[in-house]
Amino acid sequence: MFHFSRRNNQHWNARLGGKSNLINASFLKKKVSWIILISLLSCTAQQLRNKNVAEEDNFNSLIQENSHFLRQYAQNPVNWNPWSDEILEDARSSNKLIFLSIGYFGSQLSHNMEKETFRDSVFVQTLNDNMIPILVDRDERPDIAAYFSRFCEFFNEKSCSFPLNIILLPDRKPLFAASSLRPEIWTDIASRYSSLYDLEREEALELGRTLDDKMFDFYHPENYRANARMPRISLYETFQSLRNEIYQQRFLNDAKAVNVNPDLLNFLATYTTLDTRLEPARLLEEQLDKWAMGGTYDHLGGGFFLRSKDPNSYFPDFEKLLIDNARKLELYANAFHLTRKRHYEQIMYESIESIERDFKMDNGSYLSSWDSYSEGEEGRYYLWSHIEIDAELGVETELFKRTYNVSRQGNWKERENVLFRKLKDAQLAYGYRIRTLEFQSELETLREKMLDARQKRVKPDRDPKQICSWNARLIQAYIKAYKSTGDEKILSYAKRMIGALEEQNYAEFPRLNHINKQEQNEEFLEDYAQMILAYIDLHQVSFDERYLRKAVELSTHSLSRFYSSTRQLFYYSYGGEDLSRVPFVEMEDGIMRNGNALMCEALYKLGLIMDKAVYLRTAEDMLMHAAPLLLENPLQYQSWLKPYILMEESNHLIVLRSEDKQQLRKELEHYYVPNLLFREDFPDGYRYERDGGREGYYICKGRNCKGPFEDPAELLDNL
Repeated sequence: MFHFSRRNNQHWNARLGGKSNLINASFLKKKVSWIILISLLSCTAQQLRNKNVAEEDNFNSLIQENSHFLRQYAQNPVNWNPWSDEILEDARSSNKLIFLSIGYFGSQLSHNMEKETFRDSVFVQTLNDNMIPILVDRDERPDIAAYFSRFCEFFNEKSCSFPLNIILLPDRKPLFAASSLRPEIWTDIASRYSSLYDLEREEALELGRTLDDKMFDFYHPENYRANARMPRISLYETFQSLRNEIYQQRFLNDAKAVNVNPDLLNFLATYTTLDTRLEPARLLEEQLDKWAMGGTYDHLGGGFFLRSKDPNSYFPDFEKLLIDNARKLELYANAFHLTRKRHYEQIMYESIESIERDFKMDNGSYLSSWDSYSEGEEGRYYLWSHIEIDAELGVETELFKRTYNVSRQGNWKERENVLFRKLKDAQLAYGYRIRTLEFQSELETLREKMLDARQKRVKPDRDPKQICSWNARLIQAYIKAYKSTGDEKILSYAKRMIGALEEQNYAEFPRLNHINKQEQNEEFLEDYAQMILAYIDLHQVSFDERYLRKAVELSTHSLSRFYSSTRQLFYYSYGGEDLSRVPFVEMEDGIMRNGNALMCEALYKLGLIMDKAVYLRTAEDMLMHAAPLLLENPLQYQSWLKPYILMEESNHLIVLRSEDKQQLRKELEHYYVPNLLFREDFPDGYRYERDGGREGYYICKGRNCKGPFEDPAELLDNL
């Protein structure tokens, strides 16, 4: 909970520059501690009950919304409202506090809170009588989610998960934030804040102003001052931090799940090409194998659940998100490209098959998520009793049950089993005294039978939102899979997808809709950055100039809409409400890699390929602002590692001179070399050591080129 220690006061003073005009943190301790700490200790016997409001036939105002997540709450007894100017004005005119809840479709924790807290009779009455309840879909309004996530992190001095719940003053200044708490605690907190506002309004307003001031100072633009010159970031120390975090979670927190960010593991894959020691590659493969063997991988249908609930990754949360599967697909494609190990290739292809089967819509775009519940039960679609497996497989059941740790009593709940593995194919084949290939063939046959049986079950509900940035990230993942395999079918998926996005998500080119064919006032930086990166990736494997033109047009639009020349960074969004006193700039990672790091990478790549100095300079200025943060905590700001490596370690351009440029590209991309950027000819003004007209590869850096190199291995030796 929220508290102020001497260490924290010193930390804040250091971060805020020791400004004397700041209100001392002791004010917050006086005004907040009595509310929150007493709330946790004052649960009466009456409040420790399990009395929920029954589902009613009448609907609240969410029934009119497009969002599937919001409509899931349409019959909830809380008088929910969507976030809108009208509702916010109602809060101001009626002078009522706002209870804001932010969740997302498919979230198990959101399901739990809807059933346990938002149907609790006492809490519902307290909320409906004293506050204006507003529900927000995280994926529909990522700007609201990102801003209040930062407040929750600031307020609690730790990161917060969804659902996110915030109590706001009528003018939208936040007073309190937390994730999931017990219903009786939420009732007490809501009652006490309502009493504070009704009986000591001036103190409540002062509390809101103080928190707003401190958050403004904590995230003030001045905290993102650029260095005079680019500092040297130790990638080895970053690797050590990542290794220590993984091992500490794995061995020191026995009861907790270990959920490593897939993008950090993608950094690790890149780092293995810069550090020839065995330890980075070993750590990477340990984590990849753990995911592939555990219950977070869907062993029947392919693809991944969002996270695990246990340190061994055996038991998942059953949430399936497109963005999570795109990130992990890219990771396993890179791992196969790096190691050429066939089980990573298998995971990659099974993930693609899952995405094409379970996420693809008729219009060519991809929906956002699958619910974790079906038939009213968490994970029901994916769970099996030993009796159900026997009925499907008959005499062949033993091999399947032993492979996936199925027991009569159940490994999940009573008589229900999650499919996960502890032994690899070769180990199991040895136990059955058969060859590994024979074992794999038999197991594949059994898996297909079980998948056919599962397809006949009642499927979880799906959220049909087709989010622009998530689809664009999937294009990038497909391009990585294509590079690692040369499979033209995968490339065709990526080309089809960009066509669908152009048809579905352009309001009027170059303005992007965040959600397909859903007009809204807000534009989000992440959509533009991911689309630019997708266009760049498509150009790099096709040399189709149309993709570059699109990337340039989107970059021009982004610079005009989002870029602050004084701050040398991009704002999170354009249009919509001003949630803070200055437009919100995000530097840390949230649901996805943060938009500024993405745009930094996109502009630098585009600047190299197009020889545009303004793009290169803008990207370099952005990285200079991120460098102090990256030095302080590389894991917290890990998205900036990719543009840092691109600029400091891989800032070269490969010019291909040949009648068959695609063949040159394919021969070079047989090797795993992250951040390769190609161009078909020399930009004007580039100089080269030898005859630039000869065929082969040329390495260009700083407008100077050397070559040609006829053999990819010779080229790589010179990088």
